[in-house]
Amino acid sequence: MGVAKTRMGTKHLCDLGKVLLSGKTLKPSHILEGGEVLEIHLPFKEIRLTVLQLPSGNSLSKADRALYGTIETLREF
Repeated sequence: MGVAKTRMGTKHLCDLGKVLLSGKTLKPSHILEGGEVLEIHLPFKEIRLTVLQLPSGNSLSKADRALYGTIETLREF
C-alpha cells in the first residue's frame, strides 16, 4: 500500500507496536484479510488503512494501489 518503503520498515512498525488491528498490536506474521481496518501511528501522522482485498501476485503497481485499500489521515502532528 505504500505506507512503509520496505517490508522491513513495516515489520519494524509492527515490532514497535505502531500498527493496530481492532485496538490490539499487530504482529508482523499476521496474514491480512479483506475488510480489516488498521491504525498506523507514524512519527508525524496517524492513518487508518482499510484493506479492501489482497492482490493475487507478489508485487503491486502504484496505479493499482487504490483497488486494494484506502488510506485516511486521522491526525497530523
